[in-house]
Amino acid sequence: ERALALIDTPEKWAKGYWAFDAEGFTVNAESETAVCWCGYGAIRRVCPKDNWLARAIRALDRQIPSGYSHSFVCWQDAPGRTHAEVVEVFRKAIEAERGAGAPGLWEALAPLEAALYERAKQ
Repeated sequence: ERALALIDTPEKWAKGYWAFDAEGFTVNAESETAVCWCGYGAIRRVCPKDNWLARAIRALDRQIPSGYSHSFVCWQDAPGRTHAEVVEVFRKAIEAERGAGAPGLWEALAPLEAALYERAKQ
């Protein structure tokens, strides 16, 4: 449930660094003062183990639209990238990993998937 609130609105999503505090200063993704995160920072915050983090990022990398960098982090930070585009890549990564039977990743990303579902219903 904590991850649900991380990047579920454009105001809670960031680009250019893992996380920012309320004053706009960069902070670690795990910082208690963080109020918005990039996609990588959100994953970093909810993935308790580095191997889950790497797995999640690889899953996101595989869902980037063709013709772009193969790095989710670079793709997300590109000028003009929107929150909706990032959300869509998260959704596709979650669906792909669920279909591949990856419970560790699914457990880490499930709160984000729930947030995306709730947002889509609005």
